[in-house]
Amino acid sequence: MGSFEVKDENGETIEFSHRKVQALLAYLSLERSRPRSRERLATLLWSRTGDERARHNLRQALSRIRKQCPDLIDSRDDTVALKATACTVDVICFSDLVQSDEISDLQQALELYRGDLLADYSVREPEFQDWLQQARGRIRRQTCEVADRLAARLREQGRDREAVDVLNRLLWIDPANESAHRDLMLLFTGMGRRSEALLQYQECAAALSRELDVEPGPETRQLLGEIKNEKLTTSAGENKSTRPLPGNLATILYADVARHSHLVDENEDETHRTLCHYLDLINTHVNECDGRVMYSAGDAVLAQFTDAVDALSCALMVQHELDDLNQSLDESRQVCFRIGVNSGDVIEDHDDVYGEGVDVAIRLEALAQLGGVCVSDTVRQGVSSRISADFQFIGEQQVKNIAEPIRAYYVAEPGTRVNQTEKPAQVNVLTPLVVPGKPSLVVKPFVNLSTEAEQDFFAEGLTREICTALVKIPSLFLAWDESPAAHISRDMSVSELGRRFGVRFVLSGGIRRQGDRVRVNAELVEAQSGQCVWADRFDRELKDLFLVQDEITEEIVTAMDVKLVHGEAARFMRKAVTSPAALEAMYQGWHALYQGTSRQDIREAQHLFEEVIRLEPEAGFAYASASLAYWAEAGFGRVIVDSPLLDRSTELARRA
Repeated sequence: MGSFEVKDENGETIEFSHRKVQALLAYLSLERSRPRSRERLATLLWSRTGDERARHNLRQALSRIRKQCPDLIDSRDDTVALKATACTVDVICFSDLVQSDEISDLQQALELYRGDLLADYSVREPEFQDWLQQARGRIRRQTCEVADRLAARLREQGRDREAVDVLNRLLWIDPANESAHRDLMLLFTGMGRRSEALLQYQECAAALSRELDVEPGPETRQLLGEIKNEKLTTSAGENKSTRPLPGNLATILYADVARHSHLVDENEDETHRTLCHYLDLINTHVNECDGRVMYSAGDAVLAQFTDAVDALSCALMVQHELDDLNQSLDESRQVCFRIGVNSGDVIEDHDDVYGEGVDVAIRLEALAQLGGVCVSDTVRQGVSSRISADFQFIGEQQVKNIAEPIRAYYVAEPGTRVNQTEKPAQVNVLTPLVVPGKPSLVVKPFVNLSTEAEQDFFAEGLTREICTALVKIPSLFLAWDESPAAHISRDMSVSELGRRFGVRFVLSGGIRRQGDRVRVNAELVEAQSGQCVWADRFDRELKDLFLVQDEITEEIVTAMDVKLVHGEAARFMRKAVTSPAALEAMYQGWHALYQGTSRQDIREAQHLFEEVIRLEPEAGFAYASASLAYWAEAGFGRVIVDSPLLDRSTELARRA
């Protein structure tokens, strides 16, 4: 399992570079109890080539296997099978081990799982793809069951640390396994690691949101409340049931740190010390303003207030004091919070609180500006003239898991408490833009994560190169911040960037240089949901700085082209056509062919594709595209059987 691999009896790797040979071996390995007909194998892997060619390809594949492993294939009459005694197959061993209830056997079975069957492998034949997906799903489910059983056996024997490792392995396979998250929360609590149990709940909530777009269920939330209230004993299995109290009206303040992962990458120890100090400060202000801290762990604080004035006053004081503290730190070390405040119905269960009133406050925090406060209309009306603050309406916001849009307001940067006359400065209100009806993207300036400030130029250059290359992709709307205040984009959240530029996706990343190597991380995030739809890491030797920049730019642009616009055809085209001029002509030709409405547009496409052929005479894709353009003109508005255009189309198709 995992990537395809074959070794001989001495442990030396046997190379089978042809992907269809790998697929054939994998299929015969899993189906080795039943010999398969040659017709079945040919259809499974070469159905698109025609019967005669498929049989020929099968003979060639079997010949390659026999050449490398003479005793592996058993051919009788018209059937083919793998000799059961000639090899050991990890999947077969796995299937035998999962039947056992012995800890050692279950551990061995779990070790065999290195990832999906034929990881990263895909073929175009639908029958084989269906078989592969079913096999992958079956093995993945079996592995999760093995991990669950193994963790339970280890816990029975008091081997909690080993059980934690097994459950983490289970979550690597199935991140949204809520039961495994709960088991880890119980284990951590039983081991006296309460803070890790609380963090595990955060990971559970994030995984469920990312994978399934749901929130943790009642059982998990109840367990969270019991851990917070220290109702669980050190034996992880004991807990007390609690009865939720009726809902009541309260004001919720939710504060969360911004850019946390970036700050940790910069300096983990220093960030942790600063964050702990700031969290303590927030907790102190909550108590001073007659509030109650319901949750404070990791990088967030959730507090409940009886009066909206107290909650908003607390939020403004916190941001004002944190801003003063940040002024004494270098920009790279500053820890900034966003705060959301909402008044609504909540359910209080001893020292825990939940409900839509809490959920809306959390969504408002995500809408807040860096170092700012965002409140709902119920808070604005609740404080009325009792607090000196300016409210800037940002529209009705449709947020995740809340049925009705929220009327949201930015509160100007931290002001003063009630009955004081000084008003805070006005903030810039971003009027939401209409997202275009085609894939839309903004590139957030890539960040230099190295300690060397002179590497900023590399980050800026890479950002500019990526934008310059992306703008050439037809059918992609690219927003590009070229204003004098473009650096402000660095500190904006993904949702803020999406609203500011009116786009659906945000591309961002970081660059770290160590010695003669450079690492670039890039990720594509959907602005509204915050879901990551693509991410990758690029490691390069720094022999030629500009060559590395070009390589990484091409890989990122190809990924965006494939993910957002033209699909796998774009990946194939970009591999076939390497000249920038040819690539630009190819894109222009596609645009003229597919977006054009006249015969002149089609002729323009022909001209452009012929230019690609001139620049890239070995690119078969160019001939194929040109062939299609001539064929399109031949049949433009009618059917023509005999035409010089069809002759040219046929000639180009054969050359392709």
